[in-house]
Amino acid sequence: MRFRALRLRAFGPFTGHTLDLAGGAPGGLHLIFGPNEAGKSTALRAVHDLLFGIPERTADAYLHPTSELRLGAVLEAPDGSAIELQRIKKRKDSLRDARDAPLDEAVLGKLLGGVDASLFERLFGLNHERLQEAGENLLAGKGDVAGIIQSVNDAAKKG
Repeated sequence: MRFRALRLRAFGPFTGHTLDLAGGAPGGLHLIFGPNEAGKSTALRAVHDLLFGIPERTADAYLHPTSELRLGAVLEAPDGSAIELQRIKKRKDSLRDARDAPLDEAVLGKLLGGVDASLFERLFGLNHERLQEAGENLLAGKGDVAGIIQSVNDAAKKG
């Protein structure tokens, strides 16, 4: 699965903002960088929340009321097909299609290929704090580098 676009419709400080991620080589990597307070961490939380649901209590409901939080994306499947979906802040039926109709979580689950929230955070949701913690664990002889490499390989095989 690959993001073609991330839509920050009403999330954190963003209203109606879209990150175009369609460019680049197939299978490539997008690196988002910018000055402090530019919204990089918010964008990372948005990806997480889009994929796995907006938590009951979120720090990203300060500009928009909690009930109005909304994220969207265009995701590309391994076969090149695309799906547009949205996530709203609800306990039930929070995953929506492009027309705002409820969408079965299994549709997104299939694209994720078995990657759950925990694995996503360890492998793809890298931020300064997680990188620092991983470095400290390595220096202290903690953590399982072999396990991480195996997780990356397993996720890559699933697509």
